[in-house]
Amino acid sequence: VGYGSLQLKGQRRNSPTAEQLIEGYNSVRTFAKEQRTQFAAEFGQYKREAPSYDRYDFDGAMEYTAPKDYNSGIDHFSRFFNAMHGSNDIIQDAAFGLRAAAPAIIPNYCYRDQKVYQWDPESMKVKNED
Repeated sequence: VGYGSLQLKGQRRNSPTAEQLIEGYNSVRTFAKEQRTQFAAEFGQYKREAPSYDRYDFDGAMEYTAPKDYNSGIDHFSRFFNAMHGSNDIIQDAAFGLRAAAPAIIPNYCYRDQKVYQWDPESMKVKNED
């Protein structure tokens, strides 16, 4: 990611082997040894098709470059102010913004106050605020 551009580089992926699925970095690795052994024994019984990554993989690189005089800051604020004045459609409402931002901000409060705060996503409030 650069200022005004995004470059994607890709290479083909291969389907994971049974050993990679059982011993690799995934949730199976966290199972108790007996469960992993049982899973490994039963794994071969299920016929499964290898996932196709063709839709997502590409070889080489792709790059998107914004127009030369594009400024994301100006674009962001002009959309914001135009939406406030009613001349632009609002893409997401304030609740969307709070749901996105609050869980990221609460850890800062936890660190600052040296206590654990719990977030309730339904009511969009801190549960244990004093």
